[in-house]
Amino acid sequence: CFFFFSHLDEIIPKRDQRPSVGHYILLAALNRALDPLSKSKIGDWYKDTILQRLWNFPSEVFTSQNYWNQMDFVPLDAICTIQDKLAERVREEFKINTYPPSF
Repeated sequence: CFFFFSHLDEIIPKRDQRPSVGHYILLAALNRALDPLSKSKIGDWYKDTILQRLWNFPSEVFTSQNYWNQMDFVPLDAICTIQDKLAERVREEFKINTYPPSF
């Protein structure tokens, strides 16, 4: 999970401000997988996770408006790059063969 997070910040760089686009994407993905909530409640959810201790950002920065502002930094071509890198990482991690079987 954190391996992928570092790649997000490489693919979608922004000014040296924190939290990064990667923080917002990872937080939203984890929230959707573990306890789906609306973006307006994600800051409250964040403060009850280990991420708050690891990242040390105030929960108030994770508002729905800030989330959408961060998504404005994501160019369309970056989405394909992110998807490809994530799929590659999943294939490697779980040893998934995506080649058709040879008979």
